[in-house]
Amino acid sequence: MRVMHIAPGAPFGGVQRIVMNLARAQAASHRVATLWTGEMPHAEAKSVDRKTKTEEFLSSGSLLARVMRARGAIKAYDPDIVHLHMPAPWIALSLFNIRAKICLHLHGEPVRAGSLKARLGRELERIMVAHAGTLVAISDWIEQVWRERYPTARYRVVRNGVPVACEKPPAAKPVSTSPVVGFASRLAPDKGVAEFARFAIVMHEAHPNALFRIAGDGSQRRMLENELSSLIASGAAEILGHVSDMKTFWSQLDLAIFTAPAEPFGLRLIEPVAEGVPVIAYETGAGSDEIARDCAGIVLVPYEDPRAMAELAARLLSDDERRRVMVVEGAGDVARYFSLDAMTSGMAEVYQELLSR
Repeated sequence: MRVMHIAPGAPFGGVQRIVMNLARAQAASHRVATLWTGEMPHAEAKSVDRKTKTEEFLSSGSLLARVMRARGAIKAYDPDIVHLHMPAPWIALSLFNIRAKICLHLHGEPVRAGSLKARLGRELERIMVAHAGTLVAISDWIEQVWRERYPTARYRVVRNGVPVACEKPPAAKPVSTSPVVGFASRLAPDKGVAEFARFAIVMHEAHPNALFRIAGDGSQRRMLENELSSLIASGAAEILGHVSDMKTFWSQLDLAIFTAPAEPFGLRLIEPVAEGVPVIAYETGAGSDEIARDCAGIVLVPYEDPRAMAELAARLLSDDERRRVMVVEGAGDVARYFSLDAMTSGMAEVYQELLSR
């Protein structure tokens, strides 16, 4: 089977890591290509694997040029499956009269109506949905949101997965006198950056020995630096910028924090648990809630209650047994429900259904 993933190159974040991991896993049994649209992704996307051939990068040129280059790449590779991951809306114009079956991976909410550009994006989204044989939702919540817009489409839920070690699952680490609390995200308004800053300030006031490590970059970095200026000056907080080795980042934490207001899934929920790090998350009513409920390594607190989050963080950091239980049971839940193997298997079923229709 020949599979072509199409995804935006930037801003680099969870979607791109999911595409890279899925492509690596599929390359063991299929021919796989990745077509990045827009800007070039970070350097790690260039080495998806030697088995995973990156067929084309789209980084410049007029809209017509980008459409034609994408269409030319699809025709040259001649895939059996075109797998769309939040592509730029103009990619819809490259999908006419191609042989491949198309699945549209729903990593986020539909385009909202508004400006002329938004209305155009919504129309192009409608064309993509019409061309797609299956819409793949990453959570039940995101399926419900899309079904309200496109009730007649065919849906499947395949949850995101992360690589899971085959060896002994991670164990809870003893907490030092200066516990490390971490947050990782693209630093954008919809990712809970301001909410994390408020939590960190409250946590530091009550527990001045705590250290805060933030991985990520984006438009809200300056705001975060201003909000946490006193913590940064004292060495209690550090903003690391873009981090390529997220596995190491998570493993160096004692506790991870998730403060996004409305995530369809929340890859940052399960990645730390897979590395033996408990997570405290805000309950928001979005898809991230159902992920948290299915993973014992994650505990929820009411949204925008930094004091409740800080108090729970303090209790967890002083309760070795509770952390041990969260780590052991959470790792089991990740392996059961959120592994890369489970995601790859789910997508294989989607592909077979597409090809058989």
